[in-house]
Amino acid sequence: MVPVTPALSILLNIFLILQLSYLAWLGLAIWLLIGLTVYFGYGIWHSKENQRELLRLTATDSGLEEMVQALQPLSQAPA
Repeated sequence: MVPVTPALSILLNIFLILQLSYLAWLGLAIWLLIGLTVYFGYGIWHSKENQRELLRLTATDSGLEEMVQALQPLSQAPA
């Protein structure tokens, strides 16, 4: 029943979604926007790329090599 069961499930879910009121859709849209804002805001703020950028902006020439070595994984460390 593999091709029939998923197809019927999809059709049933579409039918149920179409029965939702506009308030349910509005609530979903609001919570989705809040969730995406938190998700991407946290992800961008705490990303390794952002941390590297902040370190690069505050680094001096003398300490730059040490910071790069600290950020590099051990497998990519120079020999």
